[in-house]
Amino acid sequence: MTVAPTLRYYAFLGGESGTLLVDGTMANLSLSGVPAGWTNVTSPVKTGARAIRVHVDGSQGDVAGCVAYFSGYTWIHSWHKAITQSGPPVLPYCLAGEIAASRLGLEVGSENGEVGSGSKIRLVRMAASAPYWTNRVALSGWSTDTLATDDSTFKETALWIDGMTLGGYHVWATLFIGDTQQWSLDVGTALSPYSTYFYTCPPVADAAIYLTFDDGVGLRETDITRAPHLVDWPKPTVHRQLAISDVTAQWKKDSSSDPGSYTEWDDDAGPDNETTYNRDITPWSGKRQCGLGQTAATMGISDHTIINGPEVVCGTTAPAILVVHRDENDGSKWAGRFYNSKNPTAGDIIARPGLTYVPTISLYDKNLLLTAWIPGDADSLAFGLEVPYGAEHNITWRATMCMAQWCSYKDVYDHTLFTTPSLPGGVETTPAGGPVFMGLGAGIL
Repeated sequence: MTVAPTLRYYAFLGGESGTLLVDGTMANLSLSGVPAGWTNVTSPVKTGARAIRVHVDGSQGDVAGCVAYFSGYTWIHSWHKAITQSGPPVLPYCLAGEIAASRLGLEVGSENGEVGSGSKIRLVRMAASAPYWTNRVALSGWSTDTLATDDSTFKETALWIDGMTLGGYHVWATLFIGDTQQWSLDVGTALSPYSTYFYTCPPVADAAIYLTFDDGVGLRETDITRAPHLVDWPKPTVHRQLAISDVTAQWKKDSSSDPGSYTEWDDDAGPDNETTYNRDITPWSGKRQCGLGQTAATMGISDHTIINGPEVVCGTTAPAILVVHRDENDGSKWAGRFYNSKNPTAGDIIARPGLTYVPTISLYDKNLLLTAWIPGDADSLAFGLEVPYGAEHNITWRATMCMAQWCSYKDVYDHTLFTTPSLPGGVETTPAGGPVFMGLGAGIL
């Protein structure tokens, strides 16, 4: 399968940055900072170097870990995460969902209701007012398969919400665990008239376990002929790309101007605040701190297809470039801007960050063209930070972390395993234009 340009990620979250302040395309998992009970771990992981561990104790807020946005009857959406649990949940808990608009949620629990066992999943709708969880209503049956409870086996879990295929304010929901469809049904007007963010672990129940997830990606499709029962959808992954300016994985300044500056910036372990950061004793005007990134082979994505991100200029954004930075003297000028060698004049301006280290993210088009990103682009991508000549900037701007992250895939969900959506009474529907089949490829059509 080759991903069509209409299929994009809404956001992704894989823990690769080493800090929950900034990861994937999520700047601040919570409006007030990192949510309680969330940590970044090196084990267990499914892909890359890190994953995200959550204590499922009901403390997570509605702004925690959103990777999918279900916009009512517009588009087709997928919420995807690879998940393992530290043990059987003591109480049924909400794996993902929200309690403000559509109130949809994925409940993890037992088919027979016994305490301390069972990790099946069903779709529920929570109550319109407190107690949200206690008064939930089941929309689907329980899954046949269960999530693992050994704290090591990751199972890919994906929910599709299709608000397009059936039309007439009908929403088709499908859950997969691994390569097996668990349930698929018309949930009627469950989204009407709402749009909803799909958060990880809304605050509804204390399951007394840890949930570790990796490769959290929300996908959305705007073409009705590319629903998951018609074409194969990707199993997305998240990979980090570090700078390789020298053998110690440190950054150094552009050799064309004052070589040797800023040699104490190592991102392998995530931001380390004042231990390593960009250093310079002279004004910054016209200076750039960038370096070639790791290759696609090093990242493990040489045989992957890159998934585009949200449209910024021309609609081919792919890697997310992350920075954690601060201003030593809390000056009043601009800090600088991101640099990307594939589009060197279009870096987002970075505003004055203040005295405390804060995260910032930038997404990039490639050469201001509709050219698709491919794994080979990583091999020649230099990225980092710069202050253009003549810019009004603070010379005390410090950055302690900068890396790129890529959303890609190698494997797919077989569309022939999906139930064809049908209206009540068993009337099947097929989008105008009929099914579209695509062959395996390395690019994006």
